[in-house]
Amino acid sequence: MSFAILTDTSCNLPQHLVDEFEIAMLPLHYYIDGIEHASYTDGKQADFAKFYEQMRAGKVVTTSCASQADAEEAATKLAEAGKDVLCISFSSGISATYSACFNAITEVAKRFPERKIYCVDSLAASAGQGLLIAYVAKLRGEGKTIDECRDWVLEHRLNIAHWFTVDDLMFLKRGGRVSAVSAIFGTALRIKPVLHVAPDGTLKVVDKLRGRGKSIEALAAHFGNSLSTMPPQDQMVYISHADCYEEAKTLADMLVQKYGISEPLITYIDPVVGAHAGPGTIALFYYDSIEHR
Repeated sequence: MSFAILTDTSCNLPQHLVDEFEIAMLPLHYYIDGIEHASYTDGKQADFAKFYEQMRAGKVVTTSCASQADAEEAATKLAEAGKDVLCISFSSGISATYSACFNAITEVAKRFPERKIYCVDSLAASAGQGLLIAYVAKLRGEGKTIDECRDWVLEHRLNIAHWFTVDDLMFLKRGGRVSAVSAIFGTALRIKPVLHVAPDGTLKVVDKLRGRGKSIEALAAHFGNSLSTMPPQDQMVYISHADCYEEAKTLADMLVQKYGISEPLITYIDPVVGAHAGPGTIALFYYDSIEHR
């Protein structure tokens, strides 16, 4: 391994890929009724199903960004082991995690001038961040240097398409993404918004559809509209979900049957991201050769 990849748990990569890619994982934290929990502890991911069960039961959930101290400790361990470090963080448009990681990496780089230690803002979230990291791990496996991989992220991070839909507008209301009036009337009318991640890494509402089925079909349609830029057989597609696997699988089957892609990776949305989107969220991620965000 020519260099270490450090990221945070908002990347939503399943454990087998964390192990396969040999990723150093920085845990983000969430609080249920004021009690702190880590998304990742001692190489084990949190119990995501239990977390969403608690959300549905009305538990009060809050979140925090990555700790600068934790990021500095993680990067220091890697540098002390003689490794160069490429840190790829949660979007600065959504979280202060990038700021904490950048400050930490800057301090560690000063103490290890013989090492290459970089921090890059992914401008991505959830498995979109994870997909970006998967491409970097692939490039590293092909022998690309840390500088080449960092430059690839900076050049291509806006090519990672993010599309998602939520099941309950009230969670977006709590996060300030929609107004209280919109949430109340939207819920009454069974409105299911489709959102994407804008170029600055923030969230934008694109479609407002009536019914869950139509919103899932819209995710597939957005993917289909991108196929002119990249053949389906070349696509690596990730789907993340907030405790609604069967509906995520419906979307995956739709993409396979309509567009002939390989079976998408389906993974959970972690608690820190899920706390703001709510149970029932489904997100679709893939590489689009045209920057359309």
